[in-house]
Amino acid sequence: MNYLVAYLPDPYLKEIAEYFAKQRPAFAPSAPTDVPQAAMRADRHWSQAAIPSRGFPRAPPATAPG
Repeated sequence: MNYLVAYLPDPYLKEIAEYFAKQRPAFAPSAPTDVPQAAMRADRHWSQAAIPSRGFPRAPPATAPG
């Protein structure tokens, strides 16, 4: 791979890097889950709970309110 780009000029490599940096591919759709809702709620509770005695702050919400 190094040999392929070794002789390309820096401005051209920068142009290629900028092109790919601007790409915003869509996320793959999430797979359906068969986890019971009670387990999902329990997991959400523990993942967002604070543990002051161990110095763990409460996790911020995953999405903005509203």
